[in-house]
Amino acid sequence: MSESQSLTNLPRVFVPIRTDRYDISQAGKFGEIIYLSNENISPFNINEVVWKFINSLRNNFNPEVDYICMTGNSLILCWLSTAISILYPKVKILLYDSRSEDYQEREFEIPSLTSRSTLLEKNNGQ
Repeated sequence: MSESQSLTNLPRVFVPIRTDRYDISQAGKFGEIIYLSNENISPFNINEVVWKFINSLRNNFNPEVDYICMTGNSLILCWLSTAISILYPKVKILLYDSRSEDYQEREFEIPSLTSRSTLLEKNNGQ
C-alpha cells in the first residue's frame, strides 16, 4: 500500500478480472476501480491465477476501507474467496443486485479457524 493510500484511506474496489462482459462502472461510486488482471484467464490454471491475486491483494488491499467486487468466473471467485478469508478476518464485498441494477455492499466477518477440527466443532455446535 502506498504512503498516500494509507494516509487518505480512500477506498478502492478490487476486481479480479477485467472483462467486457460486465459493466462495473457503477461499482466506482464505492472507490477507485483496480483490476487484478487484464487478461483472459483460464479456470484450468487456477493455482497461478489465485496466487497472482493473493500477492496483489497482500501488497495493496486495506480491508478497513477497500472492497472486492465479486464479478467473473465462479470457480476463480470461489478459490479467491477462500484465500481472502485466510488473509483477512473481515472483508467488504460488492455484489451486483439485478433487481436494483446496482452494486450492494456486504461486509463479511470470518471467524478465526485454527484448524479443520475447529471448523467441524463450530458446525456441530449450532
